[in-house]
Amino acid sequence: MNDTKTLIKSYLSRYGRSLERAIFDYHIEGTHNAHVFSELKRYQNRDGGFAKGLEPDFYTPESAPISTWSALNIMHAAGIESNHPMLVKTLEYLENTPYYKNGFYQTTIPSMNDYPGAPWWRYEKGKEVWGYNPTASLAGFILKYTSKDAPLKKRGLKIREDAIKAFKTTKPEDMHELRCFAELYELTHKDYPDEAFAELLKRQILKTVERDKNQWFSDYTARPSSLIVSKNTPGYEDLKELLKEELALTANKIQEKGFADITWEWGTHEEAYEKARLSWRGVLSVRHLIAENAFLKK
Repeated sequence: MNDTKTLIKSYLSRYGRSLERAIFDYHIEGTHNAHVFSELKRYQNRDGGFAKGLEPDFYTPESAPISTWSALNIMHAAGIESNHPMLVKTLEYLENTPYYKNGFYQTTIPSMNDYPGAPWWRYEKGKEVWGYNPTASLAGFILKYTSKDAPLKKRGLKIREDAIKAFKTTKPEDMHELRCFAELYELTHKDYPDEAFAELLKRQILKTVERDKNQWFSDYTARPSSLIVSKNTPGYEDLKELLKEELALTANKIQEKGFADITWEWGTHEEAYEKARLSWRGVLSVRHLIAENAFLKK
């Protein structure tokens, strides 16, 4: 039987995007991160934001905060330097995008309705902000990568302050919003410690993670890996055995299918959905290998 790595490499060679192949080569094979950045650059617009199906469930060519959030996670994981031109341009987008208003980056934008995509990514006026998803995480990246005297730094600090204050009041349980708060913690807790936030974040993560293993591969639900960003994430120690079980079960699924699969359907735009599904399988498969390296290897 082929090992998980071999199966995923084979899937990527046949169906994966060149971006995921580059991410695989960097994180798993140990190649240089420049290849990741050159492939990611293909999804960046002149304004510095990202689009073009980077997030496979929608295909607007217009820069969107949510696509830019995805790109920043890839950059950060690949060890980008703060003076890298692609990152500098990305931060310019976050400073100048018209989709930042009243302390929030919009989650959906109007042009999402003009191109194929999952129905949950349809733009609806008045419902374009989904709490602090992705605003909390974007604030973390701003604080991580901007200099102390940069005007954008002040925005990042204000967002972080407001976001944590709101978190302590609303105690969000939506897994996507909670993930963004976990990323905010990961990116900023060393420079801006807040024990009360850390404790509450832990409580919410433990409350939100789905403990029924049968649902992990049949429903769209919060697995441990959905909310545990690293071993620093509050709640990791409580969930590490469950996380190991998830990774073991995912590896079994990959042995069966040759890839990690998605648990959602669009119900529309069949051809675009099939393209997205192939892309997502590559994305999730590579994420699994990265998680194995992060949580199973000493």
